[in-house]
Amino acid sequence: MRFQGIHYRAVVIGWSLDIVGSILASSLALSILAPEAADPQVLGQRLSESSSLAFALLLLGLMFDVLGGYVAARLAPGEELRNAIAVGLLSGVSGALLGIGQGDALPTWLQVAGPVLAIPFAAFGGYLRMPARPSLP
Repeated sequence: MRFQGIHYRAVVIGWSLDIVGSILASSLALSILAPEAADPQVLGQRLSESSSLAFALLLLGLMFDVLGGYVAARLAPGEELRNAIAVGLLSGVSGALLGIGQGDALPTWLQVAGPVLAIPFAAFGGYLRMPARPSLP
């Protein structure tokens, strides 16, 4: 099945950058901010206790959603927004599956917010890459 205007290579590259970047950056941030959270149960407890830490990790992941959407848009000229949204959809589904895999380790609001916000943030990345449109007089 082929979706019109979707450049699969662009979407896969943008999505891969998003997922790998999010995981690496979150791991680095956790190793600095909460080194004792290497155990998943301790991490869940720490995230439940510290909404600021959970929010920081959410923002970090959303920044990579923007970057992944931007890269996909860059690789798909003329179909920037469509491909960026496809990255957001894949990232949202991936995030939801990872959240389900964590069980009760992550706060519910974080399990919902990450996948839901992935689409608009990736779309924003695609929007940033769109060519400038002349303004109306």
